[in-house]
Amino acid sequence: MRINSSGAIVLPDSSPGIQFGTVSSPASNTTLDDYEEGTFTPYLAGSSVNGTFTDGGSTGKYTKIGRSVTCNIHIENSTLSGASGAIRVLGLPYLIGADPYAIAGSMMLYNVIFNTAYIQAWYGNPNTDNIYGLESRSGTTWANWSAGDFNNSSLYVFFTITYQTT
Repeated sequence: MRINSSGAIVLPDSSPGIQFGTVSSPASNTTLDDYEEGTFTPYLAGSSVNGTFTDGGSTGKYTKIGRSVTCNIHIENSTLSGASGAIRVLGLPYLIGADPYAIAGSMMLYNVIFNTAYIQAWYGNPNTDNIYGLESRSGTTWANWSAGDFNNSSLYVFFTITYQTT
C-alpha cells in the first residue's frame, strides 16, 4: 500500500483504498469520506404531553461518520413540568434511520427519579430527531421510562448515544 499525493491509501493493484476527503456524500469507490462535527441543543419532552421544558444551559455535540452519528448530550440545570408518557430527548442533529436501535453509554443523572432495580436505556424513534427512554423491568420485558420521573427542576442528564441516520 502507499499514500498518493491526494492523501488516499492506494492498494498494490492500484485500486482505490481508503480515501479521507471533505465531500459531503461518499463516492462509489471510497469509504469514510463523509465526516462531520457539530453542535445541537437537546431538550426533554413527554410522548403523550410534551410538557414545558426550561433550558438551563443544555448542549449537544456530535460526530457523524457515514451514517453513524455519535452524540454527547448534556442537559444541565433544566426544568421539565407537566410532561407525561415516555420521556423523550428531542433535537438530535440527524433523523434516526429505519433501525430504531441506539447504543447509549452510562448515564449521569441528578434530580431524576429512577428505580435502581431497573436498567434505563434509550431507543430511537425512526424518521424523527428524538429518542425514547426505556426501563428494563425484568430479563425479558421493557417499559417506557416515565416522563413523570423527569418532572422536576435542576435536572442534569448526561450521556452519549450512537445511532444510524437515514
